[in-house]
Amino acid sequence: MTIVRIVLADPRTGIAVTVTDLGSAVTATQVDIAVPGGTQQVTTRLADGLALAVITGAPLAVDDPVMDRLAEPVTDPDPLSAFRGRQQAPSGPPEHAPARSSTRPLRG
Repeated sequence: MTIVRIVLADPRTGIAVTVTDLGSAVTATQVDIAVPGGTQQVTTRLADGLALAVITGAPLAVDDPVMDRLAEPVTDPDPLSAFRGRQQAPSGPPEHAPARSSTRPLRG
């Protein structure tokens, strides 16, 4: 059973997510899930663990070595100033050409 199914089956399931290093520049998440008799730890892809924390409101922590490697210092009074000059994602969905239908129209 996947983590998402466990959480969706019982929203009261306690979870906590920690961003951690699995090796040189390999970042993942450790998800602690409350199970009868204790806690089970599951390793997930970074994106899956972050999404799970956001969706469920679970506590999210970052291990010190990960923070040391990835954090960027903020010296401006505006904490977002360092990120404002970066390329922004497009504001809307990508435009695609209409798909060609390979089926013939139904006749009434």
